[in-house]
Amino acid sequence: MAYFKETVRYGKYVDVKIYHTLRQYEALPEKRRPKFRETAIPQQEANRRRAIEKLMRLICCNFTQGDLHVQLKYIRKKDEPYRTAEEMRRDIAVFHRKIRAEYRKKGIEYKYIHVMEIGKRGARHHHMVMNYIDPRIIQKHWPFARVTFTQLDGGDYRKLAAYLVKQSDEIFRNKELMKQRYNCSKNLKKPVVKREKIKRAATYARHVRIPKGYMLLKGSDETGADFFGHIFFKYTLVKLE
Repeated sequence: MAYFKETVRYGKYVDVKIYHTLRQYEALPEKRRPKFRETAIPQQEANRRRAIEKLMRLICCNFTQGDLHVQLKYIRKKDEPYRTAEEMRRDIAVFHRKIRAEYRKKGIEYKYIHVMEIGKRGARHHHMVMNYIDPRIIQKHWPFARVTFTQLDGGDYRKLAAYLVKQSDEIFRNKELMKQRYNCSKNLKKPVVKREKIKRAATYARHVRIPKGYMLLKGSDETGADFFGHIFFKYTLVKLE
């Protein structure tokens, strides 16, 4: 059994996770494999949690207080057909092209994360996380309906990531609009991940180590088990301003 410490840096946050893995046992015959408790999180829910965590880290790496969560909506007249998936993809492609040109005029690099949504009643939406630009410019290039905006608050964006993952659940299952949960610009920074092997005793110490210049994010320290019953201990640090 191997024991590891994983450190993930993204924006002003650092996630620390200490865990053990049983991959070395995968090639063993069934009779020789260790037995595990059946108290772990179901795999589907574990995958969803990982999707939220991955998106939250990506947002934290690239966006900050004052940037925008934008909803691009459509107004559908009575008896008018809904926009097709192809039309929605074309609409957002045109939007990206025009908005990118607006950012370029201002000497700003355009960064975004994009999620398409079809509501339970059929309403179409585009969700965007964007670095700040005057909202009037965004409205200028979205002729289909009034655009709504929320400015980011500078937090860890877990709630925003969970919301966007929820909106993407249906399209992720049927692949009608997008082949993945979200699309993003190619210029986004990625979290920095470091994994190191550690001694077994460190796995069970469950001690939060806070380096100078950081503080523990309240409520982030957690002990749990993954789908296979592997115990882990994790916590999040925040860089002091």
